[in-house]
Amino acid sequence: TKIESADVSRAGYDGILVDHDDKPNLHVSVLNDTLHDNGRFGVQDYESTAAGSRWTLISGNLVQDNADGGIYASRAADVTISDNVVENTAAGNGQGMIGIGVALGYNDTITRNDVSRMKSYGIQAYFNNGTTVTDNVSRLNSGSSDQSGITNDHSFYDVISGNTVESNGRDGIHVE
Repeated sequence: TKIESADVSRAGYDGILVDHDDKPNLHVSVLNDTLHDNGRFGVQDYESTAAGSRWTLISGNLVQDNADGGIYASRAADVTISDNVVENTAAGNGQGMIGIGVALGYNDTITRNDVSRMKSYGIQAYFNNGTTVTDNVSRLNSGSSDQSGITNDHSFYDVISGNTVESNGRDGIHVE
């Protein structure tokens, strides 16, 4: 399935939800969309039970001012998140908490994204092993505690390289 060149806004929940609960491994591509002012995430790739390969591609999107954040993958593996612009336009005082997050999965790739002005995390890998975070820009994210430009939170065998991380409120890169 391909979702391309859509303008998705003001949804009560996620702008685009890829839900693998009934039909895993959907091979979905979310390409060149504008996702803004939604009630949770601009895009969420979600599985409620066990992590597994999804092969979702989220690329070329403009994701702004969503309540919980920009792009989030939960219990997903082999997801590629690339070439997106994810931001709050309210200079760190906007509502979005996480620019790009991957949680409880493995083998995900986050590359060539520009993430700015999030309330908490620019980019976060949370219990997400084998994640590659390369060539991103993460700047002007507020953060506190372990929240930062890039956070590798309880994740193993990850690679963080070639990123530009600047002017974040807490740590530039936080590994826990």
